[in-house]
Amino acid sequence: MNLSTESSSRSFFFWGCLLLVLLGVFVFYPVCFATFNWDDHVIINPENFQPAGSLATLWLNPRTAIAGDYWPLDYTSHWMEFQLWGMNARGYHLVNLALHLFNACLLWYLLQRIAVRGALLVAILFTLHPMQVSSVAWIVERKDLLNTLFYFLAFAAWMRFDEKPGWTRYLITAIFFVASLLCKSMSITWPVAALLYIWWRTGRVNRRRIYAAAFLLALAFPLVFIRPLLGWVTPPLGIAPLSWMEKIILVGRNWCFYASKLVWPLEHVAVYPKWDINPHHAILFCFPATMVLVLAALWILRNRIGRGPFAATAFYTLTLSPILGLISWSLLKTTYVQDHYQYIASIGPFLLGAYAFEMYAPRWFRFVKKPEIVAYAPLSIFLLIPLSVLANYHAALYHDRETLFRENYRRYPTATSVALQYASGLLNNRKTMSAYPIIDHAIALDPQLAANWQVKGNILYNLNRLSEARTVYERALVLDPQDADSIFGYTTVLLKLTPPEAERAITLLEQALQRMPANNFLHENMAKALLLNGQADKALVHFETALRADPFNADLLNQYHQAQTTCSAPQKTLRVP
Repeated sequence: MNLSTESSSRSFFFWGCLLLVLLGVFVFYPVCFATFNWDDHVIINPENFQPAGSLATLWLNPRTAIAGDYWPLDYTSHWMEFQLWGMNARGYHLVNLALHLFNACLLWYLLQRIAVRGALLVAILFTLHPMQVSSVAWIVERKDLLNTLFYFLAFAAWMRFDEKPGWTRYLITAIFFVASLLCKSMSITWPVAALLYIWWRTGRVNRRRIYAAAFLLALAFPLVFIRPLLGWVTPPLGIAPLSWMEKIILVGRNWCFYASKLVWPLEHVAVYPKWDINPHHAILFCFPATMVLVLAALWILRNRIGRGPFAATAFYTLTLSPILGLISWSLLKTTYVQDHYQYIASIGPFLLGAYAFEMYAPRWFRFVKKPEIVAYAPLSIFLLIPLSVLANYHAALYHDRETLFRENYRRYPTATSVALQYASGLLNNRKTMSAYPIIDHAIALDPQLAANWQVKGNILYNLNRLSEARTVYERALVLDPQDADSIFGYTTVLLKLTPPEAERAITLLEQALQRMPANNFLHENMAKALLLNGQADKALVHFETALRADPFNADLLNQYHQAQTTCSAPQKTLRVP
């Protein structure tokens, strides 16, 4: 390559990156005004990031892994943000957006480096397709973004290793691959994808490459299954086991669903209803048959149409395989599919679409100069602009829990989890009376779900119907005696009664804090209960713990100073970080 060509290539890459950034900012700017959503609080809360040594715990104690997943690199990113801007959601959203834009530019670099046809179009689709929205707009899906970042970096290192093998390049590849696994376990398929890339490029895979990839795969298993390997049993998921026939149907149904959503992404909801996977309904086997026939046809035609279509489809299937249904995962109890699962996998179909466009579209404009450029005008008008507008609309749904689940509830009102989350969102926005019939509907759908009763207790408490709230919380605790939210709500009601039942609250909170010593809300209620019970000395310790998590809580501060005033011994002034 001469200097002029190299300069032109760099300039093209720069302008391509600028285009990707501008498109991404347009599509995702609504997330800059969004709050925390749905289960963000499971990860983003002071209990996980504030205690002394919490960062070391994330890495060195898989037994206490957040949500039961050992993804310390992902959690470390949130830990760093928590130290910088605490519970300000905007910072987390901006970092997610920046990571997505960087991933898009990195994908553009990788595809340009191996001279893939339609590389920029693939990167554009990756940037703005509506199926990417939940990975960017949902804070806790940071794991998708970080996982993809290291996934791409591992591929960049692998390409260099494939061109000129060496231990240094292989070690760099391994480091990036392990980093990807420490963000999300779905990267376990990366070594096979790396071999697929070599097959696409050369038509064969030699033994050395197979051994190199196999070692990385062997390295992955201890990280992915570290908890059971160390003898720590993950709590049961509460999911009824599926037969092999059901799993085969589910794999095919999920595969077809994800592919169809890339073609027609009009609907976007957080929770899709489960579909029928009854093996007695023979028509359902059309889904796995379709998947097998597509792969088989592309394999048979590889010598005629090239290896690319099969490689792209195989990459798509391979990357999706961990969540197609053969293996159980936590959300399987609620829904079989979620859009963000194909954040990386979508690249396969995007490659197919871009290749077809670059190959055939210019023929329609062969009578004009530079038809390959002119063809992008109708593509932009009829595809890219509508996709951008739709993705922007979907991104706005993530403003808060109410906006996310309003449309979801309208479409699927019989989904218990959807009704529960919608009622919670309405309550968060102080729309208590609107939330009341929704939570009653959720209870009618599943009266054995403790969370339904817990949220109804919150609603009744906000309506100052304390006696009813107490009864409802007691029902929730019968169904799940260890639920922290129900214990917090119930003890809050006990302390508001006339007269307060402080001793009953103290007994419950003591038991709960033995199991959950880092729960600041339980410390808050324990402090209030002890103060009401005349035990100001003991209350101070719990007030200080709660205030470290919420140092600007006026009610807590007032009661803390009241406890200091009535305390029998002189106390030092509280210092909170």
